[in-house]
Amino acid sequence: MKIDYQNDDYDWIAAFYGQKEAFTLFERAMSVRLFDAIEENRSTAEIKESISADATAAEYFLDALCHAGWVVMEKGCLHNAPVTSKYLVTSSPFYFHDTKGVNDDFLWERLLPLLKETNGTYFLTGDFPLKTAPLREGLCFSETGPYDLIFSGNLNGEVAARCAADGVIAVLGHYRGDYSLSGAAALYRAHLEHKARPVLDYAALIGVCTALQLFHTPLLSISADYSVVFASQNEASLEKLTLTKESRLIGDLKQLAIRSVKKINPATVVTAAWVKDHCRFGCSTYGEKCCPPHSPGYEESQTKFGDYKIALLVEGQPPTGDFQRLMLQAEKTAFKTGYYKAFAYWAGPCGLCAECKKPAPPKKCTVARPSMESAGIDVFATVRAQGYHLKTLKDKTEFAKYFGLLLLE
Repeated sequence: MKIDYQNDDYDWIAAFYGQKEAFTLFERAMSVRLFDAIEENRSTAEIKESISADATAAEYFLDALCHAGWVVMEKGCLHNAPVTSKYLVTSSPFYFHDTKGVNDDFLWERLLPLLKETNGTYFLTGDFPLKTAPLREGLCFSETGPYDLIFSGNLNGEVAARCAADGVIAVLGHYRGDYSLSGAAALYRAHLEHKARPVLDYAALIGVCTALQLFHTPLLSISADYSVVFASQNEASLEKLTLTKESRLIGDLKQLAIRSVKKINPATVVTAAWVKDHCRFGCSTYGEKCCPPHSPGYEESQTKFGDYKIALLVEGQPPTGDFQRLMLQAEKTAFKTGYYKAFAYWAGPCGLCAECKKPAPPKKCTVARPSMESAGIDVFATVRAQGYHLKTLKDKTEFAKYFGLLLLE
C-alpha cells in the first residue's frame, strides 16, 4: 500500500470528502437507473427530467458524474464511460450489482485469462467471493478429486493433498500490504458483520510452499484488492499459466523494499535542457563517476526513450545507497525475467561505495547508473504526470521520496 508522506495538503482531505459525496450521487444514479437510460440513448432532456424537476440541480448532478469519470458530456450529448457501460448497466453480463464488494464475474474475468492452458477439473475451498460457474470448455467443476485446479482462500497440507501431482493451486484473497483503502474498509465492515475473511501473508505463504515442496509464482494482483499466488508440485504446470513477463516482474519487484511501482509509457518521461544546470552549478559531486558530464545528455535520453515502449516508475526512500542497490536489483530481476534491454536510472549521486572518489581506480565500475536528473529528466514533471504528489523540501527534517526509472523493452 502506497503512503504519501510528503502530502500534508488540505486538498487531499477535500478530495477524500469529495469522493464520499460523489458516492451518494452514484447511489442516486443507480437507484433511478441513470446509466441504463444513457446506454439506451435517451435524450439528455429526458435524462435530466428523471433526475430532478429542478433543471439546475440536474445539471450539477450530471456535472458531478462527469468529474467522477462515470459519464462523458460531449456537445450536449451524454455517454457512459467504458467502465460504466461494462459494470454499471444492468444489461451487461458484468453488471456490478453489489457496491459493497467484488462480484464473482469480475474475479473470474481476471483469473481465466491466466488459465488458458489449464484443463481438467476444478474445485473451490476457503472463504472468498468465488462460486461455481461455467467457466469455459476444458475446465469443469467437480466434487471429487484429485483436482487439476484448486481455488483456495489459504494453503495447507490438506489443500495440497487434494491437488493432482501436476495440478495447480490458486491461493486467492486479500494479501497484507497489497490492497487499497476500499479493501481495508471492506475488511473492517466484514469483521463487524461477522463475515470476516482472513488476510493472507505472502512471506508466510512462501514458507508453507517451501515446507510442502511446492513451486510458486510471485504475488500477482488481480484487482486493487485481490491478489493470487499459484503453487504446484510441478514447475512445468506453472509455466503453462498465461502469465505475462510484465506481471511476473511486477510481482517479483513487489517483494523488494519498493514503496510502489507503476507501468508507464517512456514517451511520457519529460526531459529538459535546464535540468543539468542544477547538477553543474548546484551539486558538489558534479564531474564524478556517473554524474554530468559523464551521464547521458537530455537529447541522448530522448533518443534512448524512443527505443523503448514499456517502463516502470519505481518509488522508494532514503538511504540513497539502499535505493540505488534496489534499482540495480530491479534491473537484474528484469533482465532475468527476459527483458534483455533492461536499464535502470536511480536517484542522486552514486552512494554505493567510496572507492571511485578521485583519483578514480583504474578498474571500470560496472554498477554505477545515471540518476534520472543527471540524464536530463525533469523528475517533478514526470512523476506528477503519473499522479504522484511530489514537492520540494523546506529542510532536511522533512520526509524525502526517491524515484527511479526502469526501462524494459
